[in-house]
Amino acid sequence: MENMCDTLFIYEENVLLHTDVFYLQIGAPELDKVKNSITTSDGDDIIEAGEIVELRIELFNEGDAEATGVNGTLTSDSPYFNITTGEINYVNIASLTSTGEDIDPFVFDVSEDYDGETLNLTVENEYGRSWEFNGFNLNKPESVVFGSIEFSSMQDEIDLWWDPVPDYEDQYNPEDNYYIRGYNIYRYNPSEDEYEKLNNFIVEGVSYYKDTEVEPATSYYYKISAITDSGNESDLNDSYEAWTALPYLAGWPVSSDVGDNIHGSINVCDNDLDGQKEIFSTNVAGYVLGFHSTGDEIFDIDNDPCTVSGFMNIDAQIWSTPAMGDIDNDGLSEVVITTRHGGTDEKKIFVYKTFDEDNDGEPDLLWENDMGQQAWRGPVISDINNDGKLEIIAICTGGALKVYDDQGNLLWYKSIGSGGYGMPAVADLNGDGNKEIIMGYKSGLYVWKYDGSDYIFKSILSECLPWL
Repeated sequence: MENMCDTLFIYEENVLLHTDVFYLQIGAPELDKVKNSITTSDGDDIIEAGEIVELRIELFNEGDAEATGVNGTLTSDSPYFNITTGEINYVNIASLTSTGEDIDPFVFDVSEDYDGETLNLTVENEYGRSWEFNGFNLNKPESVVFGSIEFSSMQDEIDLWWDPVPDYEDQYNPEDNYYIRGYNIYRYNPSEDEYEKLNNFIVEGVSYYKDTEVEPATSYYYKISAITDSGNESDLNDSYEAWTALPYLAGWPVSSDVGDNIHGSINVCDNDLDGQKEIFSTNVAGYVLGFHSTGDEIFDIDNDPCTVSGFMNIDAQIWSTPAMGDIDNDGLSEVVITTRHGGTDEKKIFVYKTFDEDNDGEPDLLWENDMGQQAWRGPVISDINNDGKLEIIAICTGGALKVYDDQGNLLWYKSIGSGGYGMPAVADLNGDGNKEIIMGYKSGLYVWKYDGSDYIFKSILSECLPWL
């Protein structure tokens, strides 16, 4: 829309009484031919000799003013086309609005099977402005490959993408050529029991669409078509289901400003007994991340409220899941971390309090110990010997399984010699009040009693996979 400025001067007997500046916005329609729809007399929509063809040509007003009194005239240079209804009245087309498909058709009959013959459309409004769309064909393109469609989503949007439909060019039969202009995206409307087109403008230049008119935790069904520069639309593909995510809790998501690549899992625990769970994780850069349920940091270790700096920084890679438990029996849970390699704190186990008694701005360290081997998975915490205190079972990639008491003393360990890449489980298998420790290795399934003595060994994997 074009803005114009003018000035009004009011005089009386050559005396200027008043001056005023006013602005005018001047708009104009801009029509585009966006889609052809054909119906043949035998109902198969394939143009064959002797058939009568109805052709509906959809227009879209890209301009910023209404197109009024719009008429269309269809012509063709082909001797095989006999146009019997060559003029239709589109009436008025509002700005950024399509005529839709519910319009009067042009009608013609054909004396030969269709072989790429072209047509011409002239559109004119009541003021004599015209638009020419000459030399368009009726070649239908291939459909979007259903198996290429993928999606990702959040609670308030669905992103769809698919493999582009290629142009078709045949130098020996150029009458069959077509060139893809873009795509139309349709979504099922259950209240109308039909698929409705979502895009006002043809999606051009990308095979991607973002749908933002969605509700959280809801499934939607889509169909996608390709459309050529002549306005011919492919058949719609099969219905593709996509869905939105659950709504985010207030304060979430949270992005960390330190490190990346979370290899472990998330753990939650009400550490401060306020009735709300705290959330813990780790990243490969050696940071333990800790948040209140509101998304706020438990500790701000870099003293910058504008960043998310973690709960604690350890000088080693951490791939494991943090474990939570009341190690010192004070009624509050501690955080237990095992490390991998890459720094002065590699191959260690750490137990941290979740409060700061020494006022250094960081959680207090309860104890640490050197495991001697890397840990990929987190430890397990349980009172395995029924003494009212929690023990910590740590598994190492070199095959060692180590059991520590609540003070950090090593109670016992086993060295299997094959990698420990899973996590152990603990359970009272025989009902004696003490818990057994179960762990799977490459060599088989091992079970030990609470004191480290053997309970059972079963070479399940070796029997199933004799090449191991």
